[in-house]
Amino acid sequence: PGRTHPGGSRGQKKEEGESLQMAINDLGPSLLGARDYAAIREDGVIGPKPLAAFKRVLSAAGPRPRRIRS
Repeated sequence: PGRTHPGGSRGQKKEEGESLQMAINDLGPSLLGARDYAAIREDGVIGPKPLAAFKRVLSAAGPRPRRIRS
């Protein structure tokens, strides 16, 4: 077995990374347009390309509207 890292094992981190990459690839084309979004590799490794794609998708999603309490 591999060493345990804060927040879980390497396998768990890879699964979480893959889940994030899948979500980015699902949202990217709808928010940025299919022509303007190049899918990222879903390998679980969060490096410079997935981070850049995440920032682009998050920026395209825009801020959440605030709920007004009455």
